Amino acid sequence: MVADLIIGYKIFHEKFRSDVTLQRPHEITVNYVSGPMAKLKNHWRFDAAPGGACALTFHVDFDFKSPFLQAAIDAFFDKALRKMVEAFEMRAATLYGRKGIDGG
Repeated sequence: MVADLIIGYKIFHEKFRSDVTLQRPHEITVNYVSGPMAKLKNHWRFDAAPGGACALTFHVDFDFKSPFLQAAIDAFFDKALRKMVEAFEMRAATLYGRKGIDGG
């Protein structure tokens, strides 16, 4: 599928388009199509873990065309990544309950 996404932090907001490939139930691959980036690729891998849990592996590789935007995102990347993980965990908790998130 094709996905239009907006990334932003404070005054920065940029829209981009990606091609998203789902290989249910184990993988999601995202390839950049157009927008403010020079490149973007990310990959999600879901593997069974003990106790009926799921182990998630996530990889992202990106660069912006603009050195200014690249410097800005570099400064906030860790925070942005934590926000992405939190959003993923919240959605998983909504779908599967807390037990599906932390084993509790």
